[in-house]
Amino acid sequence: MADIAKNIENIKIRIQEAAQRSPYNERVKLIAVTKYQTDEDANEAIRCGITDIGENHVQALMKKQNTLLPCRKHFIGHLQTNKIKHLLSVRDLVLIHSVDSLHLAEELEKQASAMDKDIEILLQVNVSGEETKFGMKETEVVPILNNISRFEHLTVKGFMSIMPVITNPDYYKRMRYIFDNSAQLNENISILSMGMSGDFEMAIENGANMVRIGSLLFI
Repeated sequence: MADIAKNIENIKIRIQEAAQRSPYNERVKLIAVTKYQTDEDANEAIRCGITDIGENHVQALMKKQNTLLPCRKHFIGHLQTNKIKHLLSVRDLVLIHSVDSLHLAEELEKQASAMDKDIEILLQVNVSGEETKFGMKETEVVPILNNISRFEHLTVKGFMSIMPVITNPDYYKRMRYIFDNSAQLNENISILSMGMSGDFEMAIENGANMVRIGSLLFI
């Protein structure tokens, strides 16, 4: 079994050091990505202090709500509209990271209204413009924010982005610019989720305050 406790400790040290190098020096939230991990390893991470886990697939998150120790659950994968009702039924679901279009937000609002639930979301932005990645264009952010502000059951808490394999600090800086500008217009915006196992330090140095780490935690 991986030395999960040691891995968590090392990651937290690296997060703290990266935050200190950042001009923002914010408190950074660690999301443990349990995709492909056994329930045993995921539960060991929770026993070692992990409070928040992230999953890419709705079915996996539904299954894990019955097998994991108590924790806060995040959905971080691409969300199809036909999976929304199942996702919203998950216990302890605290945040959906991957709302990438107004159409998806409208469907979430419709289902949340029917279930009488209030949902917190992040808008996924494809800041690099890669065709292989999901996410709205930067020019769509403000119009979509304005539209969602009319919804009764959705609250936009911030933004998420997945960076290219070849990292470029300019993309992170661009996301922080989008975050800062939007936060001036919307007092609910407080989360910038970017950075994974291979790039979380660069993400934090350039303004991320939430990172999603899987493979590095469970090696």
